[in-house]
Amino acid sequence: MQTQALEAIGLTKSEALTYLALLRTGFSSTGPLVKEANISSGKIYEILDKLIEKGLVSSSLKNNVKYFQAAHPEKIKDYVERKKKEFEEQEKEAEKLIPQLNIIAPTTSEEGHTLVYEGFEGVKTAIFETLEKEQDKEWLALGVSTKRSTQWNNLWKHWHKERIKRKIDCKMILADKDSMKEYQKTKLLQEKLLGSISPTPLGIFGNTVMIYDWDQPSVIVIHNKKVAQSFTSFFNSLWKLAH
Repeated sequence: MQTQALEAIGLTKSEALTYLALLRTGFSSTGPLVKEANISSGKIYEILDKLIEKGLVSSSLKNNVKYFQAAHPEKIKDYVERKKKEFEEQEKEAEKLIPQLNIIAPTTSEEGHTLVYEGFEGVKTAIFETLEKEQDKEWLALGVSTKRSTQWNNLWKHWHKERIKRKIDCKMILADKDSMKEYQKTKLLQEKLLGSISPTPLGIFGNTVMIYDWDQPSVIVIHNKKVAQSFTSFFNSLWKLAH
């Protein structure tokens, strides 16, 4: 647990093990430390140097032997605070850089292109990026169901909040009655039920079509005007059948 917590704030596993070993042993040369931390002797100095850079270890020379000591655990707060400041600076640099990169990025042709995003974070990136790119459009969703994990349901709740903030209308054809209840009070949303047909979940937004796979989390994103128009016609046909 302690190792995982240290990894969560930015230490590598080897750094975390070494820091914890130093806390236990106190003032130590590399010999006992290698055994206590179960770290390769060939890597121990590199790891210690990185911990010194992070302000979590100090060193001193005694009888021509180098000894190391872990900083007091309170120093971890200082390390995290420095990381916060570094992140804030990186965020500012990113904000300056994005407009420059947008100039370099090629404009999407009418024929379009297809991308695949994998994993939870990949799907999250895709659905929020689409909101950014396709402004003033209506979002169409087919095969929607809340019978997913809490993680997925929370993601879509957050996405709908952002959609509503941007005043984007949404039409959804849901796959089950429970999902209808879940979305009844959602703003800027029309919903219908079509339980007899359970297609692969997809979203249509402007010139973009998104096809989801929840079992092996991924989304295929098709940027193509003609394809989007075809799927929109398909959606509208099902919308008339739904109730």
